Amino acid sequence: MGIRPLKGVLIGLCISAATVFVLVIAAEAVTRILVSEPAWRFQLLFFSQGAVKDAPWGHRYEPNATVQIRLFDITDLNGPQLAKVYDYQLTTNSYGLTQRREPIRNKPAVLLLGDSLTEGQGARPWFYEVESRWPAEAPYQLINGGLFGTGFEHWSRLYRHLSSILTISKVVIIFISDDWNRLVVQFDPEHRRCLDSSQHCQQRMPFFGLPDEPTGAMMEVERLARARAESIRRGEQRRSIERLALYRVLFRPAYSKARFYIKGESFEDVIFATNKRSLLEIVAAVGSDNVILLHLPQKEQVGVGVDALGLKARDVIRRAGLRFVDGFERCGLGPGDFPEGDGHPNTDGYHKIAACVERVIGDAWPSAAVDRGSAVTAH
Repeated sequence: MGIRPLKGVLIGLCISAATVFVLVIAAEAVTRILVSEPAWRFQLLFFSQGAVKDAPWGHRYEPNATVQIRLFDITDLNGPQLAKVYDYQLTTNSYGLTQRREPIRNKPAVLLLGDSLTEGQGARPWFYEVESRWPAEAPYQLINGGLFGTGFEHWSRLYRHLSSILTISKVVIIFISDDWNRLVVQFDPEHRRCLDSSQHCQQRMPFFGLPDEPTGAMMEVERLARARAESIRRGEQRRSIERLALYRVLFRPAYSKARFYIKGESFEDVIFATNKRSLLEIVAAVGSDNVILLHLPQKEQVGVGVDALGLKARDVIRRAGLRFVDGFERCGLGPGDFPEGDGHPNTDGYHKIAACVERVIGDAWPSAAVDRGSAVTAH
């Protein structure tokens, strides 16, 4: 090959390389515009240290505890500047459940299972409102198994645990679409230490323990906020390639899910199947006539409708012949029932959920809240 042809080949390669480089830069820029940093990276969620523990069924709250829960938004990375989204307390009974009454072991119970919307995260738990109205003399007692970050697999395990020591006669499962994409939470040793003491917390963790003493608590909030803001600004907690939006959106998810696709299943398919199996385990144990599924809307679904995952879940419920309540229509949640800075309902939204759950139970099992010797009924 002569000098001139070789020179032409080299020029062509340089042009091709430059074209690819420009295309990658352009794609990266477009991806950054379309896909921003995950919202949770700008939020810091704190629980009273020592309040969140491991359990055989996943995680739980400490029994007989008062738990302070706080959420902060990083509104400006310079500083950083923080805005408090919510700050409230919940109390647990001797079972670590978010309710005030102690379960009576031999009394038939209606067990509520659900995630943070059933727990009432973001405001005073709505279950307190329901149990205050529920007649103590009613034939059935109410038990609140709602807990943040949980899904059907967790609920199946919790049901098995509670039914081994209590008389669980009926179950109301209050779910959102995302619950079908959740597995049981498992804390690694570092995160367990963080939940017990904020001194062990690192900014990359999804939520943190926090001391109750106000001055020390705010010092830890500010420390973790500075570290999180620095991580977002400079990407020091990620390798250089992981700072690319293209990597986050395309390559990393593909790598993490590859082992499932090799088997002919997607990651989401495997999780969904696990949760479906967990639901059917609950139904088999308590009986289909004693189970109700209430589908609540997520904030982004209000006024829009059910997403594809929710429709898939509803199809499972329909095919299994289970009782289903459409909370999108029945519970009346609107845009004003959610705060601007968080996906959990506000106090007004939780009032609606409380009333809706009471109606659902009363309609399905009229005798549950009625003392046969009185005319008292659930509101």
